[in-house]
Amino acid sequence: MRLFKPLMAAAVLATAMTAATSGAYAADAKSSPYGSFSGNVTFTNDYVFRGYSLSNQHPAVQGSLTWEHPSGFFAGVWGSNLSNSGDGLEMDWSAGYAGSMDKFSYSATIVYYTYPWSNASDEYWEGIVQAGYDFGFMSADAGVGYSPKQSNLGHDDATWVYGDVNVPIPMSGDFSPYVFGHLGYQDTAFHTGGYWEWNGGAGFSLMGLDLKLMYVDTDQNTPVSDARFVFTVGKSF
Repeated sequence: MRLFKPLMAAAVLATAMTAATSGAYAADAKSSPYGSFSGNVTFTNDYVFRGYSLSNQHPAVQGSLTWEHPSGFFAGVWGSNLSNSGDGLEMDWSAGYAGSMDKFSYSATIVYYTYPWSNASDEYWEGIVQAGYDFGFMSADAGVGYSPKQSNLGHDDATWVYGDVNVPIPMSGDFSPYVFGHLGYQDTAFHTGGYWEWNGGAGFSLMGLDLKLMYVDTDQNTPVSDARFVFTVGKSF
């Protein structure tokens, strides 16, 4: 029963984002100098963040809403239920700039992680810069995240470095299968010397849904960081 409240809140949040996005797209049928909205609703059997399960290996309902301006500036909000504890809701607020030059892409984002149901001061900031390149047969990107000293980080700073590859599998129709891989290193005050996290898997589109299955693991030995399979089903608008 304790998990019911976080799941319901996340479901309501995702539904509200979907409704807002659908309305925005109806109004944005033509290109607008004021920007446009996009959104996503996702169900997953486990909310994993940088190798760690934040839903205590329970299912999660997630939703996002993003506003993008033709100039490249964007802002958005993302939400998910967490574990069946008192801080069972996460909402992340982000803003930044993204651009591209031919096959090269880049972005700079500020993210504010918040936990509305937590009684503690768990909120914290992180800045992330990313660059990617589309080689045609595959795309790759790498990035760095940095969180300055904050109370939620043990009054110490934190750094995250990662790299991703995505390889589409050519097929006719709307099936659009692909395989992907990820490797990251998180250095924080809470993990002596930092830790490695990685995942890999495959995804495809079917009947307007985005489905993904991936294997997730870290070099840490805890119940919430051990190897596992994560399955997600999402719908973008």
